[in-house]
Amino acid sequence: MNKYKEDLKTILGVSSYMLFIFSVNYIDVPIINQCLLAIWLLTIIYAIYQNINYRLGKAGYLLFPTYNDGYTKITAISLV
Repeated sequence: MNKYKEDLKTILGVSSYMLFIFSVNYIDVPIINQCLLAIWLLTIIYAIYQNINYRLGKAGYLLFPTYNDGYTKITAISLV
């Protein structure tokens, strides 16, 4: 069961996000839906931008995995 713990966390996270999106989808005010869509798209674009900058070596931090208590965390060290 410990082997599937991370998979279950991912599944629960994705399903709760989908539940939130479906619940917001029933709001009949178009401006709220458009604002939420814009925030969602900007968040995705910013995450892609950060990922590309990190892969090109232009980021001011370094990511490395640490192993604590049976699960993996990502730790950042600032280079600035």
